[in-house]
Amino acid sequence: TETMVSLIAEIYNNARDHSQSNYIIGGCYRKSRTKSHSHRFSLSCYDAGIGIIESVAEYLLPISRKDLENILTPELFQQRMLEWALKRGNSTKGGPRGLGMSMLLDFAKVNHGLVTICDQNILFQQIETGKRSYHIMPEPFRGCFFEIEIVDDPDRRYMLRGE
Repeated sequence: TETMVSLIAEIYNNARDHSQSNYIIGGCYRKSRTKSHSHRFSLSCYDAGIGIIESVAEYLLPISRKDLENILTPELFQQRMLEWALKRGNSTKGGPRGLGMSMLLDFAKVNHGLVTICDQNILFQQIETGKRSYHIMPEPFRGCFFEIEIVDDPDRRYMLRGE
């Protein structure tokens, strides 16, 4: 359960450490939308700050950002910044960090879960199988919304081993 607590804390720590704003947290336990599982547990966090994409862009591209933005469409640029943030070992805080987001994605996958991130014009989702998708939203999203939803199956419990 220590790993579970650290993964949950990672959701809120990321908002506190990276958003440069206040944040709102929430959670719920509800009946599943699918017939294959009876209940799902959901944790979400919203902050009205700069978002993951802007935080990564400021960290990676302080000088050459405009050049890269001229090469890529705004949506593709945003997707690349989010992909970087989700990769194991990457962190805008430097040092031996950056395990949290990738561990949350792994945890959701083994628990038949869903991860949703809304940031700027990008809607990211990882479904139960681990398949990832990026969608362009018609209007920019202010701040960042993160939600992890996992199956509550009383017959099975999954945990990732601590790193």
